[in-house]
Amino acid sequence: MNMNVKFPDPLVKPAIDTDAVVRIRHLKKSFGEKKVLNDVSLDLHERENLVIIGKSGTGKSVLIKCLVGLIPSDAGEIEVLGKNVPQLNEDELNELRLQIGFSFQGSALYDSMTVRENLEFPLKRNKGLFDPHELNHVVMEALEDVGLAGAVDKFPSELSGGMKKRIGIARTLILKPKIMLYDEPTAGLDPITSAEINELINEVRHKHHTSSIIITHDLSCARTTGDRLIALVNGVNKLEGTFEELKASKDPDIEAFFNY
Repeated sequence: MNMNVKFPDPLVKPAIDTDAVVRIRHLKKSFGEKKVLNDVSLDLHERENLVIIGKSGTGKSVLIKCLVGLIPSDAGEIEVLGKNVPQLNEDELNELRLQIGFSFQGSALYDSMTVRENLEFPLKRNKGLFDPHELNHVVMEALEDVGLAGAVDKFPSELSGGMKKRIGIARTLILKPKIMLYDEPTAGLDPITSAEINELINEVRHKHHTSSIIITHDLSCARTTGDRLIALVNGVNKLEGTFEELKASKDPDIEAFFNY
């Protein structure tokens, strides 16, 4: 494991890593006087599950919102699928976002819509798909992927927390994204349901060949889903490696997280 990750000098443009679908270099973001991201650099590779761990308030969610242009960065480079994110206009950002699935912490389902209508919505809005038979085929396929075909006509209020997470992931997958972003995917779930969501994240990568960034403070989620972990401490990616390598670290900040 590289205990002190080195990145190219900011004055020299890094060589393009053809295996990287996301490249971030020296990213900084503040809100007023509060520095949230101080100097973050990372790569996400094809078909990789990259887990970013850290305590609440360390900038994990801000990082992925900067990545998709939902929050403008203050400094640094962000390249996603070969696109320079800070330089994209709104239309270009929206086009890029169609290739990125964002699984929100709260599932972000529309309460007034059935599960079917929730899944049809992005197909109609983004793909211009209105044929009832084709819509039904795509929706049912997505629900079968997450094991909830029987919930197609239910409303979100009729679903458990774990079911809502699954439906949220299905709605994200329905546009066939190349990159998945999971923001605290197991937050608020019991251990058994959390384990099911972790398994689903791995199944999504296996079936759809996605590259994923998983933001979590759940060590079980990090251990189960992560090919590689990055520990975000005080707005800096302080350490990276496998789960066992980070767990064995003697760095006080890393030890404090694993003993939290």
